[in-house]
Amino acid sequence: MIFESALEKQEQHILARFQQVYHLPLERAEQEFRGSAFYRLLINPDTNLWRDDAEQNFQTILSFVQIVAFHLILLTLLILMMLFQNFKKNSQNQFQI
Repeated sequence: MIFESALEKQEQHILARFQQVYHLPLERAEQEFRGSAFYRLLINPDTNLWRDDAEQNFQTILSFVQIVAFHLILLTLLILMMLFQNFKKNSQNQFQI
């Protein structure tokens, strides 16, 4: 029973935000929300997104994903720089022969 009441509370909060952010009537907001992948995650009790601290947990996960993505970008740039330096060195050696 706790899950159902908490889920209802979260749904109402999210629908209000949908209406506010996307300027949708309630019926359209419900339709868009219930068709979203997030809704499918929300209605799964194992995800814990229905809990009161779900938004905070989601923001923490989002921050972690952003940090990892940033590090992957830096790593990719480092690899590209190393490849470019190696290519540059090889092309200089080729012309010295």
